[in-house]
Amino acid sequence: MLPMPCYTPRSYRDLLTRSLALAAGVEKITPLLPDRSKYSDSRPPCVKWIFLPNRRGDLNDWENNVQHSYWKFREIYEELQPHHEFLRMGYTHMGEKYGEAFWLWEDIRPTVSWVSERLPLIYVMAHACDCNLEGWTFEDDHAWAFGLADVINEAGFDPEYTRPGQMS
Repeated sequence: MLPMPCYTPRSYRDLLTRSLALAAGVEKITPLLPDRSKYSDSRPPCVKWIFLPNRRGDLNDWENNVQHSYWKFREIYEELQPHHEFLRMGYTHMGEKYGEAFWLWEDIRPTVSWVSERLPLIYVMAHACDCNLEGWTFEDDHAWAFGLADVINEAGFDPEYTRPGQMS
């Protein structure tokens, strides 16, 4: 794959502003959603973090950037949070037009206070493992019926939490 010269990593300020708006919207619809105990173990509400490996500055998967970045992230995280279940769901990586990305899931319903705590940690860790943090998404099939699409639009993200022309 060729490098994507028009890609610009999201700034922390942009991520924070959009993340706070999204979390506030999720908090607003949360009272309408089923209690977490009503979900099966395999599909709890969760946040999906989106990482773009960028070890060589070109967003390509040369020299296995995806696997290298994921394992480096996991090693750092386990050192910082040895008893935390954050990586319970593992990761997936996808080939996209810009190269490769990996996603990590965290079983949580996001809140504004959670974003204020969590985003700085994940942002710094992404850079420590040679990645750009593209963003995160809230995944809860029930939330769509209560306006998750509107919450996403109001936060300034598209439904896939990516930017037009930069990801599929």
